[in-house]
Amino acid sequence: MSNVSSISKTIIPVFPFNFLMDSLIYCDISFIYLIIMLLCSTSVIGAPLVYLITFLRMTSLSTLISYIYSEFGLKGIEYCLIVLLPGKFFLLLSYLIMTDACTEISRNIKAKSIKGQPDSGNIPVKIVTAMIFSLLQIVTDYFAIILFSGLFDF
Repeated sequence: MSNVSSISKTIIPVFPFNFLMDSLIYCDISFIYLIIMLLCSTSVIGAPLVYLITFLRMTSLSTLISYIYSEFGLKGIEYCLIVLLPGKFFLLLSYLIMTDACTEISRNIKAKSIKGQPDSGNIPVKIVTAMIFSLLQIVTDYFAIILFSGLFDF
């Protein structure tokens, strides 16, 4: 029983928040993966890693949700629906948009090497959109935790 209480203390942050540090940690994690995806897309060999990164990030999210459900039951599902999933929805969108942009980058590199004429498309718009969705995820997570995590007593 002591393990469950110590785990719940790590899942639900302690108030008051240090907004700057929390934001920097979330920015680092989200943006580092997005930048790694961008770097991987610049080579033909790294292009499949973009899909692998997206798969692993979404698998880790589903593992977290299933762990919370297995430990806390319906209270855990309520916590996930109210606190975790609103922000993670934007995270999913940012990864899907970035995956699409990275795929286009890889295709353009291949097209330039074969035909000499890449189709630039709207890749910069997709990259900026993915970064904006990542920022929305940070803000949504932060405010969902502030507003709703006090409702849950595990």
